Amino acid sequence: MAKILLKNEEALQVCRSSRPAPGAIKKVLEWAETSPSPDKVLPLLLLQTENHVSRKGLDQPFHQALARCAQNNDQALWDTVNQDSDAYRILHALRALTAPGSNVGWNRLFDLGRQRILRIHWKTIEDQAKKAGVEIPQDVLMAQASFEAERGTSDFYSLLKARKPLLPKDS
Repeated sequence: MAKILLKNEEALQVCRSSRPAPGAIKKVLEWAETSPSPDKVLPLLLLQTENHVSRKGLDQPFHQALARCAQNNDQALWDTVNQDSDAYRILHALRALTAPGSNVGWNRLFDLGRQRILRIHWKTIEDQAKKAGVEIPQDVLMAQASFEAERGTSDFYSLLKARKPLLPKDS
């Protein structure tokens, strides 16, 4: 029996819904994998609002679909990193940008390290650079050490709150 794929409108509706069920998420991932394209990156990232897909145990298939959709054009991932307001969507965009096999833009990532970013975002960049054997510039390490002292027991969430989501979820 052939799988019934979601239509674009149906997939977008699931992506924009609040906390979709695992079955619906799997159908969206099939939709993305069947015909991967960069225009599916932002809707897929909506599924990770508040880390929803990861909490449902679908992290690996999510990242496979996201990587395939962003394979030839990672602009939507960068737009998410630079403009979005949800810490987890940004985290998953960073994970996709630093994944093995991606065209990692280390200079752009290190430029982020020269700015106030969340601890979890810096940790992703730092960990992936170490895994790839890429040396982090000393000025970036010094900037992050300074920001870490500034963070204290908190973080820079106010910077994210000032942003607006790239694709708001339906209310």
